[in-house]
Amino acid sequence: MLSSYRWSINGTAVSPIFKEDLAKDIELESGQQFFREKISGKFAFIDQDFNFINDSLFETEFILLCEQFITDWKPYFVGRFMKTDCSFDLDGKLIEVAVEAVDNYNKILSGLEVEYDLIKLSPAITSLKIDKRPLIQVYNPGSEVVSCFIGGMYWEQPVIDVITDINHLTNDLKFKLSSGMIQATLVKTGTPSPVSGLYIGKANGLDGFSHPMDLFIMGGYSLTSYYYSPSDGPLYTEHWEYAIIRNSDNVELFHSGLYDSLVESGEVLLTENATGVQNLTAMIQGYGIYMRYLLDITGTFQGETIYPIPVEDILANNRNYRNVCPFSYDCITMQDLNGLILQYGFISP
Repeated sequence: MLSSYRWSINGTAVSPIFKEDLAKDIELESGQQFFREKISGKFAFIDQDFNFINDSLFETEFILLCEQFITDWKPYFVGRFMKTDCSFDLDGKLIEVAVEAVDNYNKILSGLEVEYDLIKLSPAITSLKIDKRPLIQVYNPGSEVVSCFIGGMYWEQPVIDVITDINHLTNDLKFKLSSGMIQATLVKTGTPSPVSGLYIGKANGLDGFSHPMDLFIMGGYSLTSYYYSPSDGPLYTEHWEYAIIRNSDNVELFHSGLYDSLVESGEVLLTENATGVQNLTAMIQGYGIYMRYLLDITGTFQGETIYPIPVEDILANNRNYRNVCPFSYDCITMQDLNGLILQYGFISP
């Protein structure tokens, strides 16, 4: 069994003498909460091994390596000792020593009591100029998240409280209306119709929804609003009308009555041109997209006054930015994807 092990000290082959009860144990480190490999027993070195250790410099660290042969030589135990750990019998040329294990805990244990003067260790101070890009935040009132954009990156952050109060959103939290969106759900009573479904569109104006909307498109059909001023309306009064257009031949299939203002939120009734029956209902809902800048400068930015970020803000974490200012940029782009749905997205200026 002994022939299946070989020993060396600092790369030099040695033949230590040890008792039969010498064993490698795993024990709890004294005063600590971890276990370490240890050798129970002492090693003795004589003859050439004695001369090798005795003739070495006093400050030499001796690394004792034990290798075990299974299919190849593999490290089995690594220990260390110094001359101060040894007992020397110069007459009998005998050295005895208890070896300390070498493992990942050596440096940790040796450094536990080390103290450093942090003032002396402080590095030289070098001035740096850092350009911090503004962070754009986009919010849809009633949403549970704020969308954040910076340097081509995008993420969403949950709000502390859902905000529906537009005055609070603009006056206190410094968001500004940038785009208006409108959606309409069309339901036809009686015979099912392909014009039924969800239509999504965009408000033309930024001052609320006081302008005619763009086409609402779903599949091969569009929901369109018409605005008539007192000078060009058929009844010489200001009013709005709605119609469903078949896109393939631009034929008007349904039309509404007259409305005194553009319907931002509510019900619009439409009559089928072919039958003259009022059997189509459009439930319209308008909502705004609001934006703001987070930055670290003061004064004004792009013509807007910069304010400190509110103490009671919509977000718990604003990425170490200190200030905020309103920001308005048309962030809605519409795209008809084979008539299935309209997409909208943000394009950074």
